[in-house]
Amino acid sequence: MPGKLFLAGEYAITRGGSAVVAAVSRRLSCHARTRSGNGRIALRHGAVAWTIGPEASTAETAPPELRFVAFAAWTAARILGLRTVDVDLDITSTLDEGPGKTGLGGSAAVTAATI
Repeated sequence: MPGKLFLAGEYAITRGGSAVVAAVSRRLSCHARTRSGNGRIALRHGAVAWTIGPEASTAETAPPELRFVAFAAWTAARILGLRTVDVDLDITSTLDEGPGKTGLGGSAAVTAATI
């Protein structure tokens, strides 16, 4: 999934206005594997790993790098009724490479890719 770059109108769209958006060459991917289990979700992004249990409170304590993924994965798994399935999610992203926040939509991209 490519990143996005707002050229104009980023906040105008919140009020029904228009925006000019471009895709960028940086990417994000999310690979999922399932197996029989008890509703656990194992997340990995580079060297950061986290496992979410069946209860929502475990997503709240996920590392900051995985927090959007944790809530998206937990919510999607509950809506889909995956209570007897374990899910492994591996996320790879070049959206936020380099120092500081790039503003390329990494949190939205990882949420969409996870769901």
